[in-house]
Amino acid sequence: KRLERSGLGPDSPLMRHLLSLVRYAFLLSKVGVLLGVELVVFPLCCGWLLDACALPLVHSAWQDRVAFATAHPVAAQVLHWVLGVLFMLHLSVIVAVLREVLRPEVLWFLRNPADPEEHPFRDLVDEPLAKHARRLALSLLLYAPLTMLLVHVPVLLIRAVAPSLLPLRLGLHNPFVEGSGTLVLVHLSLPLLMDHLRPRDSFKVGVEMWLRAVSSALGIRDRMLPSPPSSSANSPA
Repeated sequence: KRLERSGLGPDSPLMRHLLSLVRYAFLLSKVGVLLGVELVVFPLCCGWLLDACALPLVHSAWQDRVAFATAHPVAAQVLHWVLGVLFMLHLSVIVAVLREVLRPEVLWFLRNPADPEEHPFRDLVDEPLAKHARRLALSLLLYAPLTMLLVHVPVLLIRAVAPSLLPLRLGLHNPFVEGSGTLVLVHLSLPLLMDHLRPRDSFKVGVEMWLRAVSSALGIRDRMLPSPPSSSANSPA
């Protein structure tokens, strides 16, 4: 009664404003934390994982990376963040190809940017933290094996088959002078080569053939791949 008389009751305008401010502050904190995790922490973890998988390429040890990160912490984190972002962009192309080959429900835990009903920023506000944590955990479980499969396994195969190729030693004494003609040639020829070779289509065909073979061998083809169009649907009535 004393709170209601002083204007601080649960139904008072002041209390409603305070509750609204607390709710908005919680939503801002939630969105900020989720954006920080998805845009900073997750790419940084991918960059460090990719660096760890590629250590045999340059014949380096993990202690060297730790020493570099200790001596130059900001540069090390920025470099690994950029490396993680670039790797995630490449994996997004692979995931886009997999969406065209697999059934839609196979990759249900990954956001589809092409889906018109997908609203990432609205989901950050509306969905609970447990759902975001579960989605991040599933994404991590997808990215980690892909990193091992696409980077670490080929490096181990190269080291076993052709050990003389490792470690890689790349360097230019004056890249602005020596590499200018090469860069101009690459910028002129690369779009023409991409338009003629169409590597994405070739990669899609290869992935589809591999998935059909593996899913058929495991007996899960109907669950992984969409059913082919029936011949009766295409035949004239």
